[in-house]
Amino acid sequence: MTADPRLTLARARERLGGRVSSHGRAGEIARAAGEMGVVVWSDEASCDLWIGDDRVRRVPSGDAVAVEGAGLASVAADARAFARLEEGQDVVFDESIAGRLIEKCRWGGLVARADGRIFAVGFRRFAHRTN
Repeated sequence: MTADPRLTLARARERLGGRVSSHGRAGEIARAAGEMGVVVWSDEASCDLWIGDDRVRRVPSGDAVAVEGAGLASVAADARAFARLEEGQDVVFDESIAGRLIEKCRWGGLVARADGRIFAVGFRRFAHRTN
């Protein structure tokens, strides 16, 4: 969440990796280019691998090899949960802020609150709304 008024929707979308409709192998723990991480988005050509500290590295899909990684289980669960969300769905982020997911991007989404404010929310900040 940011209070920067210069953050336009286009810039927010870009910061979240751009709009996508599918997340492929999201939630898979993988090793690529000597680093272990969690796939947050993929297609046939490439994978975006979350490698910690909110850093993402894009690698060729064939280079991302699935591995066991208990230390990344919570990140993998967050990536899988985000991948299951659909645009138009009511969501909760940051534990208590409710809104509607208006755009899914590679690493998060744009969420509109009822008051019209729109937030750029990283994939780890989402929780399914239960009601």
